[in-house]
Amino acid sequence: MTSETPNGGEASAVEYCFETINWSPLTGYSKPAPLLMVEAAAANGYSWISFDVRTLDLYVAEGGLLDDLKRHIERHGLAMLALHAVLLWDDIPRSEATGIHAIELCEELGATYINVSLQSPINTDAIKSIRRVHDLARRHNLQFTMEYFAHTHVNSLNTLRHILEVAEINGPAIILDAWQFFASRDSWDALEALPVEQIAYVQFSDHAATMTGDFIHETVHHRLLPGDGAFDLARFVGVLKRKGYRGIVGPEILSKESREWPLASYARLAIEKTRVFWK
Repeated sequence: MTSETPNGGEASAVEYCFETINWSPLTGYSKPAPLLMVEAAAANGYSWISFDVRTLDLYVAEGGLLDDLKRHIERHGLAMLALHAVLLWDDIPRSEATGIHAIELCEELGATYINVSLQSPINTDAIKSIRRVHDLARRHNLQFTMEYFAHTHVNSLNTLRHILEVAEINGPAIILDAWQFFASRDSWDALEALPVEQIAYVQFSDHAATMTGDFIHETVHHRLLPGDGAFDLARFVGVLKRKGYRGIVGPEILSKESREWPLASYARLAIEKTRVFWK
């Protein structure tokens, strides 16, 4: 027997976040609609929603009010989980300015996580930038998180864990993206060794058996719904379940094709295909 969540979806061992970056200017999408994204998420069983900096900046530039968006989120029974695409460099003043702006956005919408990625090589100033933004975030009661990406210098789970260790950042500071795990050819040993306490939450998608070496193009335009590709997602989930992970999962199917679907159809398909693995 299954029960229902407040937003009408079936209860699950995990909760789900509607990841909206598929319709961000970062993917080339020109007209993101945050209010409609909230409505699609609420109607299809999600408890959380995330946004990225570029989407929110465009929303405000076009006359949208963050206070209105926050009320819309709350009125639909959701909460803001993470602010994504907070880009840091080995340029401390530039990174600090980026962090301050992102923190303001997080506070306006009541986000839990400020999620950063390093765009520069890994060096002393990069670590200082990461630590500086972490400290600013903690002063505002935000949880600092990072991701690794196959196309950047931070391109493996162990590399990310090393950076966090050097920067003396503890707690649930890793957003674990299944796509990046498989695309980067990360090792199962690395996943097995990851303490569950370091996982903030999990992002989930699939991909075809082959991909080009252009990881940015592949990750932005060619992800697939879970189960429609070649990633061993069952094993991935099995490792996390054995660790006791029962947190939040965010289906994140970035693709040209899915950007053409109605938002409600995407929201329904993404959560249905993800639940198959996490039920």
